[in-house]
Amino acid sequence: MTEQENLQMCWLRAIEWGKWPLFVTQPLVPVLFLFFTWWKVIIWVMVFSWLWTLIRYEFVSLTLANAGAILVKIIKWPIIIIVGIIFFYRGDIFLGLISVFWPIITLCLLPLVPPNKIGEMQKIFMKQLGYKPTPLNPLYDDEDDEL
Repeated sequence: MTEQENLQMCWLRAIEWGKWPLFVTQPLVPVLFLFFTWWKVIIWVMVFSWLWTLIRYEFVSLTLANAGAILVKIIKWPIIIIVGIIFFYRGDIFLGLISVFWPIITLCLLPLVPPNKIGEMQKIFMKQLGYKPTPLNPLYDDEDDEL
């Protein structure tokens, strides 16, 4: 990948990593609706999202972030559609709609979780790729002079 592609990929992973529980549970939540009360599932996802804010800068893994992005991309829609069909077949239109529209509902829940510093997270990911801060690249800031 080019430097620009790495920068963009790290930016995207930084956005997802900041609210990772909401992001990676997109394919999981509709399945959980099959077994648990829907509002309890949503509350638990939000609780995990808030707890995540306590460690999201302490535990940073580009490998895990990439794996999560790939997993969500591959399995999200097939699972959501299958679970939606199951609910519609059972006659539970409400849960079918919540399941099918869960990615949109997730977007509505994002503002309820404290924001993250996307640029700082992007720098951490870029450093994990081996990039070094210099005055000519986006990783550089005045604090790096002290290193």
